[in-house]
Amino acid sequence: MNFRLRQLIDCDVKLTVECGGECEEVVAKICFVGSDYVEIKKVDSEPCDECEVNKKDTFIIPIKNISGIKVNNCCKCNCDCNCK
Repeated sequence: MNFRLRQLIDCDVKLTVECGGECEEVVAKICFVGSDYVEIKKVDSEPCDECEVNKKDTFIIPIKNISGIKVNNCCKCNCDCNCK
C-alpha cells in the first residue's frame, strides 16, 4: 500500500479509515508517506480520534488503519480515475 500511496502524493483522495471498530471516509490530499504512516491535509472531513494531530489541518494516520483508497482528483494526469 505504501507504494500506491507514494504514487498519489499531491492527489485528492478519499481514504476509508478504521477507527475503533468503525470506518470513516476522509477526503484529503496526501502530503507525505512514511514507512508506517501517511500524512494528509484534510479537504472537508475530520479524521478519526486515533489520528495524531501534526499541524492545524494536517494529520498523520497509521497505514494499518487505512482500509481503502479512492482517487478523487490526480494532479499528475488531470483525470477522475484510478490513474497509473
